[in-house]
Amino acid sequence: MKSNTHSVKTRLSLSPFLLLILAGCAEQPDPVVTIPIIQGPWNEINANKLCENATVHQLSTTSECLIGEIFFFLDYTDEFYILDKSVEKVFRFDSNGDFLNSIGKTGKGPGEYIRLSDGILPGGNTIELLTGFPGTEVATFLTDGTFQSKRELIECWSSSFVLSPGMNSYFFAQSFLARKILQIDRSSGARRDSFLTNVEGVPTFNLRSFSSFGENAVLFCEPLINKVYEITSSGIMEKYRLDFGKFSIEKDPTQEELDQRMRDPGFWMALKVLENRNFVYLFTEQNLPACEPRFQHFLFRKKDKSLWTLTDETGFSTALGPAFHMTDTDELYLYINPSDAMYSKTWLDFLYSRGLGLQASDNPVVINLDIKKIIPN
Repeated sequence: MKSNTHSVKTRLSLSPFLLLILAGCAEQPDPVVTIPIIQGPWNEINANKLCENATVHQLSTTSECLIGEIFFFLDYTDEFYILDKSVEKVFRFDSNGDFLNSIGKTGKGPGEYIRLSDGILPGGNTIELLTGFPGTEVATFLTDGTFQSKRELIECWSSSFVLSPGMNSYFFAQSFLARKILQIDRSSGARRDSFLTNVEGVPTFNLRSFSSFGENAVLFCEPLINKVYEITSSGIMEKYRLDFGKFSIEKDPTQEELDQRMRDPGFWMALKVLENRNFVYLFTEQNLPACEPRFQHFLFRKKDKSLWTLTDETGFSTALGPAFHMTDTDELYLYINPSDAMYSKTWLDFLYSRGLGLQASDNPVVINLDIKKIIPN
């Protein structure tokens, strides 16, 4: 089972004020923190310590809630919500892993939609789904699956979104000839602004670009350029540069340089970024020639700028899916694909040690890691 979604691109206009903000970010990189992935050096987290300090939530597997191959977890941990792209709906499980209900349905009737791209849980007992095609809608359901409302907010398609309650705004990722972020007022639906974060000509990637970060900020990752931006009420600022060793990180690449990166057989990208007060979590991919891509999880500790990796006996964690939540108390929520765990002695032993004799077709298993216990002070 693999986790991905699709992105498209669209043109938006930029205000002169925002151009000045972004130009200032490019000329004054001093506040930007560089995370040296390749030149690290990496600190490998002990596999035994990793397994000893992991809490398991096994999700039930029945004909009602069998998860397909293309899915991802929504950012929520009181219950577990999986957006399954194969059936275009969300499956809801309680904290014990028991299946509760599904949410959403494709179609053209009341409460139905053409396509499902993303979802957020704003609090209370509601869930908001990013739906529609070729336009972009936000459809609101109760978490028990009851449809509430739907409204179209953008005339073209967006692949991912996030809500900032502190700014009372949605932020939508859009890409077509240039990657854009569109801010829309949640109450009125009025367009507040748009942000350009890189050069034109960047091709589409199957990625979810947003990550949440508190009430008043969100993170946006540029996968091909490997820059991470923070969006607040003051605007958008470059926050992290991920140094994978081969290409310059001092400025945005030209189109020729972008093409060169795409042809590089060992090129790295950051697919997912999470952050709390103490750590930055990175889920990365390296495209290797003539074999499957290599996925690796990193934790960057801010206080000493040390870099740690979640490993197994193969040197990187193929069985672990990307983290979907990191708490302020340094708990990290990931998941294990049973189909991939069959090829990892570390994680297969881990599952059997907890009495989980899973089949490859079983639903994912949620793993809660206590970061403070697996990384020494």
